[in-house]
Amino acid sequence: MALSEFSAFGIRFYSLYGLVCRRDVREAAWAAARRDDGAPGVDGVSIGQITAKPESEAAFLDDIQRSLQERTYRAQAVRRVYIPKPNGKLRLLGIPTVRDRVVQAAVLLILEPIFEADFTDGSHGFRPGRSAHDALRIIQTHLRAGQTAVYDADLAGCFDSIPQDKLRACVRMRVSGSTRAREAAVMGLRGFHSVLSSRLYWFPSSRRRFGKS
Repeated sequence: MALSEFSAFGIRFYSLYGLVCRRDVREAAWAAARRDDGAPGVDGVSIGQITAKPESEAAFLDDIQRSLQERTYRAQAVRRVYIPKPNGKLRLLGIPTVRDRVVQAAVLLILEPIFEADFTDGSHGFRPGRSAHDALRIIQTHLRAGQTAVYDADLAGCFDSIPQDKLRACVRMRVSGSTRAREAAVMGLRGFHSVLSSRLYWFPSSRRRFGKS
């Protein structure tokens, strides 16, 4: 049975931190970070610099592995960047370091199947295998069925104002174990939006959507 199928029964999961530390998970997370590319964080280290030499890439990945296994890993500050919104205002975004993006992606690989099972079918934002086009097709189906009432709502500063105590309580409902494991889960959820929207907000070098990094 797949992890997502277990999740559907509301089962709590244990010892997830060990899964985040697995070499194959780390390598998959690194592959995802490389595909997304993106601007460097506060440390100024770019993916290009890391991949310039095979030994540099190996040392980078070994350092992540060691810090996770020894439980000395600490996330760095994010680089703050403002991008223009269609209404003329500015949106504040944070660009994590490449190192932190790899760890966030590793946490996401473990957490996503668990929390994905808790979403309703009508939810499409930042979910694997779903897009705005899928949502539009469903809306068209509803319109043809005569359901024409539309409710539009937006939460101002949603990701900046999530209560951390309630976030931890939600994590405890699905993830059990050591405090370190739960903190890793919380870190992953904090980075959830950044990881999934990386192509839009991390300024891929091949397609800089909001200006130079």
